[in-house]
Amino acid sequence: MKPHNPAVARRVVTSDSVRVESGGRILVEGSATECLSTEVPAASATYRPTVEASRSAEDASASTKMSGVWTFTSARPTPKARRSAPYELGVD
Repeated sequence: MKPHNPAVARRVVTSDSVRVESGGRILVEGSATECLSTEVPAASATYRPTVEASRSAEDASASTKMSGVWTFTSARPTPKARRSAPYELGVD
C-alpha cells in the first residue's frame, strides 16, 4: 500500500461533495473546499454532515468512492458551563 500523502490525495480526487443538514434543512452544500468552515447557529441542534469523494480506478488501490455520514448534537456552551478541567496535565 502506498504511504498517505495529502498533496497527492488532493490531485487524484476526481469529484467531491459535502452537505450539512440540520432540522430537515440543508445548511450548506458544495465541494469540500467550499464547505470547510461553515458557520452554524449557536443554539443546540443536531447536525448531519455527509461527505463523498471519488477517484479513478488507476489512482485507487482499494476503492474508487468514499462516503461518510456523521450525526452529532452541538451547542455553544453557556458561560457557567465553561470550566477548566478538574485536573492538571503534566509536561515532560
